[in-house]
Amino acid sequence: MKKSIFLTVLLAAFFVSAAIADPGDTLWTRTYGGSDTDYGRCVQQTTDGGYVITGQTKSFGAGYYDMYLIKTDVNGDTLWTRTHGGSAYDVAEFVQQTDDGGYIIVGNTASFGAGLNDVYLIKTDANGDTLWTRTYGGTSADRGYSVQQTSDGGYIIGGYTESFGAGGKDFYLVKTDANGDTLWTRTYGGSVDDYAEYVEQTNNGGYIIGGVTESFGAGGEDFYLVKTDADGDTLWTRTYGGSNSDFAYSGQQTDDGGYIIVGNTGTWLACDVWLVKTDATGDTLWTRRYNRSSSNVAYSGQQTDDGGYIITGYTGAFGSGFDVYLIKTDATGDTVWTRTYGGLGSSEIDYGRSVRQTDDGGYIVAGETSSFGAGGFDVYLLKIAGERLMVDFDIKPQSCPNPLNVRPYYNDEHGPRGALPTAILGTEDFDVNDIDPTTVTLEGVSSLRWDYEDVAAPVVGPQELIDPTTVTLEGVSPLRWDYEDVAAPVVDRQEVCDCTEEGPDGYVDLTLKFSRAEIIAALGSPPNGELPLTVAGTLYDGTAFEGVDCVVIINSPYITLEKPRAAIPESYVLKGNVPNPFNATTTITYGLPEAGQVSLKVYNLMGQEVATLVDGKQEAGYSSVTWNAGDKPSGIYFYRIQAGDFTESVRMILVK
Repeated sequence: MKKSIFLTVLLAAFFVSAAIADPGDTLWTRTYGGSDTDYGRCVQQTTDGGYVITGQTKSFGAGYYDMYLIKTDVNGDTLWTRTHGGSAYDVAEFVQQTDDGGYIIVGNTASFGAGLNDVYLIKTDANGDTLWTRTYGGTSADRGYSVQQTSDGGYIIGGYTESFGAGGKDFYLVKTDANGDTLWTRTYGGSVDDYAEYVEQTNNGGYIIGGVTESFGAGGEDFYLVKTDADGDTLWTRTYGGSNSDFAYSGQQTDDGGYIIVGNTGTWLACDVWLVKTDATGDTLWTRRYNRSSSNVAYSGQQTDDGGYIITGYTGAFGSGFDVYLIKTDATGDTVWTRTYGGLGSSEIDYGRSVRQTDDGGYIVAGETSSFGAGGFDVYLLKIAGERLMVDFDIKPQSCPNPLNVRPYYNDEHGPRGALPTAILGTEDFDVNDIDPTTVTLEGVSSLRWDYEDVAAPVVGPQELIDPTTVTLEGVSPLRWDYEDVAAPVVDRQEVCDCTEEGPDGYVDLTLKFSRAEIIAALGSPPNGELPLTVAGTLYDGTAFEGVDCVVIINSPYITLEKPRAAIPESYVLKGNVPNPFNATTTITYGLPEAGQVSLKVYNLMGQEVATLVDGKQEAGYSSVTWNAGDKPSGIYFYRIQAGDFTESVRMILVK
């Protein structure tokens, strides 16, 4: 009987535990706040792999409520927090990391400005310290809900104004320069209330503004979409909805040039999540409703890298509590999976306010919770596993021939040694040694497998995922990964060889799991690159199997293995351990630009040495070492490398 073994994918950054979790599973949660009330409104992943969250706090700060800014590492652990505001009511609605590594935050303030409330814009440095602030508005109430850095380095702000416009509340659009100084403002709406919830610069340099209108549409409140040119002048407007209340809270331009709008439809006590997909001119392509209980509200939605959508909000009923609601759909809006997260009490309230897909293919959700944390409400952050592509391999350790030699299987049967089946090339007398492998086609082939024998040929997958004649193979150089066309599994059966030493003979099952985002991170920007692998596990007969280090070069539908190239870094490198947090083993990777003495040790929080992982001379290149902390207590540890003049320490967390 075959047993599974695990594979560690050495990515450019790190490999997370999401690789073995099902889509929608919780990887970790965090709460932030004090003894009073603290809300989360927006989350974004930052360039260092961590997260920035904004909202409002009554537990900290200078006044009644203050803007609350939280920066975390990749595991959600707090790096720093900041509050911004005065003695009155100041709240943040949206945050984005800017090109300089700092942050732009928008919300509203009653502490500063010209009127009852004003749009409040804050620019910070990378540590969250204020560089400048601006207020926008008149003598009445004006609020900002969304901000984005624009292609000219300035900012576009969306919200509503009661100080200007046609009546009641109106969409309020403010364009600024890089210092936050106003370049122009625009209002959109009618005689009743119209308020914008989000704004985004579109691919033609104009803007799309979405929100709610009572001035136009079919009745009550309706989704309201306004498309403008680069100067904010209206190109077209659209409304969506029926006679009930339809509230739009989020949206974006999609990859096809159209738009999605996310919100809810129904009555106050009975509503559904509502997703509207439009074309580039705002005309409806389709709509979808999602209902789990009596009250279902969506506050945030985003297109995912598989072409589908991820939506968060809340679901529940008055008297029975509310939970964070997460919906994953395909490209046509049909449900792939849904999950709820939160406490069990009938009076507890847990909301999802913002969702983003993360670099590892998973999702990060921010909101607030009364079920967990230190106070009445706390900021709530959830890391959720996403969809992963699956590639199945059979592992057979052996000495690695160079180049790799293969023998074809065709529809589960061996073809003649040195020959390819008729269905492949249209001839019965074909000797693979006599042809250029780049000319191989898959006409009429439903299944193809390859075995390491005497015939040199490309390794071909079991199904026609794309037209192979459109792919050019250049030996085993980095090949094209066409991730839009790949179905899983890509390979029906593939033998991977130990490229370094003889191993015991025998087949084992191996599942390689990785996300589209991880592929992109490993390969660089698609379409070209290669994915390095390190394999360890147990063979079907119980024999330990480790030390395999090959390069998988992926090209739909071709997958080829070769010995790793001698990669030598230009400078010393110490990477983050994988996984982190871990239980009870983790792998540390480091790189040396030249041969020399290396010391790699592990210390506890008291600075006491608990393990020596490396102590001796090493050749130039990348190396990995695994620490088994099975006999150590849970807690924070540090590993420290000394090589030449290079010294560096990295924190890791052991959780049992």
